[in-house]
Amino acid sequence: MVENMPWDERLRRRVKLRDLDLLMAVIQTQSMGRAASIHNISQPAVSKAIAELEHTLGVRLLERFRKGVEPTSHGAALAKRSAAIFEELRQGVQDLDFISDPSVGSLRIGATEPTSSAIVSTVIQRLSTTYPRMNFYVVTGDSTTLYRELEARNIEMAMLRLTEPVKRQHAVENLFYDDLVVVAGASNPLCKRRGIKLADLMCERWIMGPTDSIAASRRISSMRSQSASTYCYDCFFEAAGGIAVHRALFLHFAELLS
Repeated sequence: MVENMPWDERLRRRVKLRDLDLLMAVIQTQSMGRAASIHNISQPAVSKAIAELEHTLGVRLLERFRKGVEPTSHGAALAKRSAAIFEELRQGVQDLDFISDPSVGSLRIGATEPTSSAIVSTVIQRLSTTYPRMNFYVVTGDSTTLYRELEARNIEMAMLRLTEPVKRQHAVENLFYDDLVVVAGASNPLCKRRGIKLADLMCERWIMGPTDSIAASRRISSMRSQSASTYCYDCFFEAAGGIAVHRALFLHFAELLS
């Protein structure tokens, strides 16, 4: 094996896009045979292409097992970069189409479900009226999932709540800042009280989303910081099937209540 092989003319000529595409297919399907079927070629042709790619790069890309194949650390790294290469090519073709006709194109958007319903759908409706030949694809999920999709280049932009610093290669624009408000049922006795502070509600019953979600964990952390001495560790529970619980409270973003 050759270590620290430089990127030179020999590699430029020998590493082919087709071979990188085959590598990605093999890793995705975990099978030489299934990858061959996808590309309508024989399995020996796939094996030969992978072997030549390994020889050119000087590293093993796949581990062969009886039940299939798995990428080595080198193979996984190359597959990740290969996905970026093909994404750049796709974007390049879109750029050519846009230059030819700026009113034609596609955009893949990620958004949380509330944001998708309240904001994205309205924006798409307006843009579709102005640019009827544009195609929009919307992926919904929580902020963690959407950021992962953005990292993988499966979407081109995401509308989500920032919970941590983003990487330098991503451009960020703050659309608005929102407040968290406490929501209670109209019949809840707390509605008759005035001047209530969040610290006063630490031992009330609360409805939260899944505790492993970013939104719920940040809300719980915010509440704990209000009054650590009176915080009741058994007062949080997850909502089941969207059913409201009598006298329970929950935190919600003010903008989504308007």
